[in-house]
Amino acid sequence: MESLSTLRGTVVKTMPTSAPQSLSEAWDDAKQMAGAAPEVISEAKAVYEEAKGKLGAMYEEANGNALTTIKQLDRVSCFCPQTKDRSTFETILENIDLPEVQKQILQSRYIDIIENFRRRVARYSCMFHMGHIIITVGSLFVPALLSIQNSNAATSFGSSISTQVYWATFVVSLLVTIFNGILTLFKIDKKYYFLNTTLERLRTEGWQYFGLTGRYGGHLIGDQTPTHVNQFIFFTHQIEKIKMKQVEEEYYKSDEKSDQAPTSAAATQKSSELYPPSLNQPIATLDIPDPVKEAVNTLIRSHKIIDSNMDGSKLDRVKNNQEADQDSLQNIVISHGHE
Repeated sequence: MESLSTLRGTVVKTMPTSAPQSLSEAWDDAKQMAGAAPEVISEAKAVYEEAKGKLGAMYEEANGNALTTIKQLDRVSCFCPQTKDRSTFETILENIDLPEVQKQILQSRYIDIIENFRRRVARYSCMFHMGHIIITVGSLFVPALLSIQNSNAATSFGSSISTQVYWATFVVSLLVTIFNGILTLFKIDKKYYFLNTTLERLRTEGWQYFGLTGRYGGHLIGDQTPTHVNQFIFFTHQIEKIKMKQVEEEYYKSDEKSDQAPTSAAATQKSSELYPPSLNQPIATLDIPDPVKEAVNTLIRSHKIIDSNMDGSKLDRVKNNQEADQDSLQNIVISHGHE
């Protein structure tokens, strides 16, 4: 502000105090103002630089305060410390020997899955801790408030105290019931534990792959030296299996497909039908349905009985009919396999 007032004084001093009386006086005034122009320009530059410096300092201070606040919120928000998974993994990806396409795949799939799980874990952690704190504390307060309300001490203080204790008890019990219903309806407890476990599994898989240790130590490729390139398909396959496990647990209801409880082989097939086939294991063989097996066994038994009781042309006709029936059964089995 001082520089601005100095600039204003300089401009005022260079201006003529009265109107010129002749052309020569006007010319002299113009020369005087032109001579003072460099001084005015230098003063204006000084004012500009001072304002620029102050604005820059204010911006740096505000930016620093904002970054500090964000870091503090990241550390304490919602009882779930925020991790720097994306920046950490992206820094590692820049320094490992992988083709650019595979790096893009990891960034667009694996790191995005990590970030999505981290955000969901933060939300469910907030609901989990807040809900259980309210339920636990409220469950302790309700009987205490009820005992105060029904005691002689509350009656001696007058009806106003009893009314306040009554409404406080009502509000606390309502909060406890609401949060208990929300936790039960949305299965907050199950999702909290499951999402945290899945997130840590994804992180562990990432660190094992980047460090070429554990399942990525080379035992899946025989005698070859493990590298990030030849372990890439195993890593992406494992990540997809973990992701599909999460989809199955949260959204896919395998027990709704059949009213009967699955047995051994059928249970194994249903529990893994959403997973991609393992790279080092063959695809499971097709199970023939029980009605088809019973029909085939019945035909075999009838064939033996007819062979022992019939002869001649009748036996030939029966055999031809049985061969046609067996062909139709084979077609049914083949069509079932395609389905």
